Amino acid sequence: MSNSNEYDPNFTRFHDLMKFRVREILLVSTPYDSFVLEEDGHLSDKIFSEYLDLNLQYVPRIAHASSGAEALEALKNRTYDLVITMPRISDMSPLEFSRLVKEAYPQKAVVMLTYETLDKDTLQTIREAKTIDRVFVWSGNSQILLAIIKYVEDRGNVEEDSGQGVQVILVVDDSPSYYSQFLPLIYTEIMKQTRYLISHAVNDFHRLLRMRARPKILLAVSYEEAMEIINKYQNNLLGIISDIGFLKDNVVYSEAGLELAAGVRRKIADLPILLHSE
Repeated sequence: MSNSNEYDPNFTRFHDLMKFRVREILLVSTPYDSFVLEEDGHLSDKIFSEYLDLNLQYVPRIAHASSGAEALEALKNRTYDLVITMPRISDMSPLEFSRLVKEAYPQKAVVMLTYETLDKDTLQTIREAKTIDRVFVWSGNSQILLAIIKYVEDRGNVEEDSGQGVQVILVVDDSPSYYSQFLPLIYTEIMKQTRYLISHAVNDFHRLLRMRARPKILLAVSYEEAMEIINKYQNNLLGIISDIGFLKDNVVYSEAGLELAAGVRRKIADLPILLHSE
């Protein structure tokens, strides 16, 4: 009979999972936008509450910069894991600011958080610039902040963690309004399911490993981006949740999801695929 305290080599490979954590966040916005966010959601308190409810560690801290120049100076003086910019910055456009950030810190995660749905031309300009990693829409639900943080962490950890067998769920949708509503739901559910598994772990060590080994969620906004992820992580895919119509060859194609599903079926016959329509 094996000793319960015996060294278990099967778990040692999980020690290095989730190396990248979002611990420091820099919010760049006008004082008015920052005030509205605080009044609407009490950002710091809400993030702390979400992490506490889901038994998550390493609650991130949020610092605020009221201009692009102030934010760039803050980045020089402190390490921030995530930069969140609002559409309005007092001294420069978000695209100009994000370009300056990426030039100085190419691997820095930069996302835009907006109150309003952006028009198609603006979204296309942002995607072509490739200096803002994702656009999210604030609708008053503070869980979007948890989703943004976890999405950035998953994107930063997936390449290394997938080599240790961690699974991947792919979400395909080109509508910031929709995935900003959907991602908080799926992240919260995965965290709750992981917490259930943790409650049945044999010791604290196993609990930690089970939390770190939860499935990663990747977001693709186009057919080409989705196929790139599928080809790269096909041995780790747990499932795909996809819109039916989304971008393909830079235009919205009404049957892109159907073509994606058919192509995946030829590669992985038994992979669960869920198609939905907004």
